Amino acid sequence: MAQNQADTPKLHKHAHWHSASILALLVLWGPAYRALLDKLWALSGGMALVGQWAQLQSIMDLIAAPAFVGVGMGLTVLVAQRHADQHRPLLVGAMLLGMASALPFAAATLVFPVELTQLLGFSSNEARLIPLAAGAGYLGIALGILNGYWLGQRRTGRVLLVSLASAMPTIVYLLVQVLRQGIPNPATLLTIVLLTQIVIAGVLVYQSWQWRITEPAQLAPMVAGIKPLAPFILSGLATGLLTPLSAIVIRSAMADQMDWAAAGMATALWRASDWILSIANSILYYHFLPRLSLDAANGNLPKGLQRATIRVILPGFIALVLLYLFQDPILKHLYTAELEVSHGISALFWGGDALRMFAGLLLFGLYAMHANRAIALGEWLSQPLLALFVTLGAATSLIGVGLAHMATYIVFVALNLRLLRTLWVSMRISPISREHS
Repeated sequence: MAQNQADTPKLHKHAHWHSASILALLVLWGPAYRALLDKLWALSGGMALVGQWAQLQSIMDLIAAPAFVGVGMGLTVLVAQRHADQHRPLLVGAMLLGMASALPFAAATLVFPVELTQLLGFSSNEARLIPLAAGAGYLGIALGILNGYWLGQRRTGRVLLVSLASAMPTIVYLLVQVLRQGIPNPATLLTIVLLTQIVIAGVLVYQSWQWRITEPAQLAPMVAGIKPLAPFILSGLATGLLTPLSAIVIRSAMADQMDWAAAGMATALWRASDWILSIANSILYYHFLPRLSLDAANGNLPKGLQRATIRVILPGFIALVLLYLFQDPILKHLYTAELEVSHGISALFWGGDALRMFAGLLLFGLYAMHANRAIALGEWLSQPLLALFVTLGAATSLIGVGLAHMATYIVFVALNLRLLRTLWVSMRISPISREHS
């Protein structure tokens, strides 16, 4: 008995380090994967291909992100707040709702391929890439929904394993092309991504259908699982749709008013700081969002936000300063030795990213409060505002784009602070209902 009691702290310590290790790998994987793809594209085709591949990724995000950011994020919040017997109906409901809400956008890419090709800044010969990117994005919704479900249950190990497995075919193809000194074919790479997503989506649909067959009485709970997720569609459409669409407009404007090399250079600056922003965002999402959801339900959200600011945002600010101080060797290592960016330009880009990182924390606070209308309203003053600045003339130089980036997130942070304060006061009067938790 005494021996078992003595071993208990060791087991708890081992479990803590195991969870922390998985979280660290998961947090690092996102930016590492994007950086590896950019590096392989830069080595095989130059900075212009980096910018063009980023456009295709934006098409995938345009289809998948509204469902993932809306329904997927809502699934994480609700699974964290509710009992385990309600989790499965929420998962199936989220899968159906996510796929259905994204279907019109996927269909639009088939109806308007020429217009989208022009918006991307591509030639008419590259129109065939649009349906491939859209298909890969649409089928990727299944994986995003499943990751949101596992995250609500704090099963980060499963998220990491599936994320690694789904990325391997893409990495292998690009690596082989670099070793052969060939130029990767975007159509081939998109086909590989599409086939990978078909396999994952097929397995998930089969498992969901098996659950429905073996438990036919679960139809009513499944419908009940859709109802609380439906309000999150609004925030998903605002955040998930406007962000990638704005990114497409921004890069196209830079390519039009400058060239694709300049668009690739701006992408390189944002992708370099993405190591920091993505890590911060991943920690907030994978670790803090479930906790902030509980804090909001228990009336402790301000303390949760303060804790996240100290543990995530402040270290992120320091990391951005270090990136600025050592930008020359870092950018050359991430891309090519020929990449040269002035410190004045990088200061504007990464200063805006510091504000964007803080705004991301505030946005998670709004998600924890189920503030879907506020999120949808505020999203118009983030990336869409930057796209507006760029199309009005900021894209004539990288300095102009950097100034617009900084101004955009000054406005966005101020708005989110105001929304959080106002909604928190009203929530203290009428707290989040935990009737089903």
